Amino acid sequence: MDLTSDRFRAGASVRGSAQAPRIRVDIERNELEQGLAQASVTSVTVGADSLFLGPRSWASARLGIDATDSAGESLSGALAFERSFSGGSAVGAAFARDPLWVQLRGGDLARYPRLRDLAALGVGPVGNDVRVRGRLALGIQRHAQVEVGGTRYDDGNDRLYAYTHLQLPLHAAVDQWLAVSPNFYVERFSEPDVRYASPEHYVSAGVRGQWSLSGSRTMFSGMVNPHYFSYPGEKGLGVELNARLSVDLGPLSAGIDGVFFKQADVYDFSRLSVSLTLPALGH
Repeated sequence: MDLTSDRFRAGASVRGSAQAPRIRVDIERNELEQGLAQASVTSVTVGADSLFLGPRSWASARLGIDATDSAGESLSGALAFERSFSGGSAVGAAFARDPLWVQLRGGDLARYPRLRDLAALGVGPVGNDVRVRGRLALGIQRHAQVEVGGTRYDDGNDRLYAYTHLQLPLHAAVDQWLAVSPNFYVERFSEPDVRYASPEHYVSAGVRGQWSLSGSRTMFSGMVNPHYFSYPGEKGLGVELNARLSVDLGPLSAGIDGVFFKQADVYDFSRLSVSLTLPALGH
């Protein structure tokens, strides 16, 4: 059954100096709908990025509260580290605690196709996720990336996963960028649950195209990832499309983005988002 999401986000950030971390506050409202089932989530998040730890070492952190109409409030948060090297290679590690629905808020849906039965699940269990990743620079804007991790959900389920892609730039200019990225993802759950996608094993392989076009006050970016997927009882072709238009309005930055995700006749997800952001105050 089709799952749809409408999202509105307002945010502001402040930065004391060019070397200081950027502090950001976001308020977000999400409306999820699947058939007759509905769920509303309001989130308030405070985050900090570009936390300088040492030469070529950085960290980021966030802490938030997610309030739902039916399941009350839950805490979410994340802590991430990255160490870069000359030439553009990097290694990193991250910990995150988020409810299941949050995975629909970000990108890479081909890696995270989740909520199947909104009426039975609500916004889903909360997961504690740990992951490590490495990026090997192979040239200008060309790299290979590998990521492995695991998640423990508060309903007792466990997930292990691995992802890799190879980014190959096709065109790079000041205001235009185009690349393709063959990608592969595999995961397994300890306990399959019909309420959300949690197969004993899941595999997807695709070729993602990414683009960015910028003007004096606008930017249009996005990606499309046709892929083949397979898990017990289902296999076929899927596609993910994500496009965003950002406009600089002087004191504000406005954006609208749309996401469409489909896997054969198994799962459809679409999302429309509108955002308003006050750029970083200070230096």
